[in-house]
Amino acid sequence: MAFDPEWVTGYVPPAPEWNGLWAGKADQSTTSMVVSNIATLIAATLTTLPQTTCSVLGYYLNGDGGEGLFAVGANASANGGTIINDASGRSWYRETGGVPYSVKWFGAKGDNSNNDYQGIT
Repeated sequence: MAFDPEWVTGYVPPAPEWNGLWAGKADQSTTSMVVSNIATLIAATLTTLPQTTCSVLGYYLNGDGGEGLFAVGANASANGGTIINDASGRSWYRETGGVPYSVKWFGAKGDNSNNDYQGIT
């Protein structure tokens, strides 16, 4: 199932068919918060984002290839793409769905005008 940011309007129920952390943290009675980008997720606190699952609409901007579903897991070092640490010290894990990782998950833009070195190393 591909994440389609066009249908997101605020709170969305998690899809029960997702495997991994998403299915382990959410069920059909749980809601997930939607945040605009990775910077918002990094700035989140238990007060601003009390949920344990969230949908991120893009790394920088909505639909830029960095969008994804995240769930709180065991504390770990952030890697900027599949593990994001927020301001409360929680580690958010990206639900990859078994697909190959994208450099856009790590902040690469791929627009031939920005230096994507940080996003691919």
